[in-house]
Amino acid sequence: MVLPKESFLVEVVYATPLVQSVKSVDAMPGDTIQHLIESSGLLEEFPEISLATHSVGIFGEEKSLEEKIQEPCRVEIYRPLQISPKEARMLRAKKK
Repeated sequence: MVLPKESFLVEVVYATPLVQSVKSVDAMPGDTIQHLIESSGLLEEFPEISLATHSVGIFGEEKSLEEKIQEPCRVEIYRPLQISPKEARMLRAKKK
């Protein structure tokens, strides 16, 4: 007899400069990052999100959309950088 696998909650997060959204999604072992993002409703809430161009990750480590999740997990959608870290450091140094 095969017992059903236990589901667990996963947070899916996205932030803009003005708003941070955290959605809890019921997940099963083996679900992919893409499935959880699509299930979270964030794509409808933030139409600017494009999974083709936005990076995704788990706890700050970049992953692919096909990555299978494990418990515990926090899926993050990253916005594209407006300026490279190197350029930002140079601008801060010029201000000082």
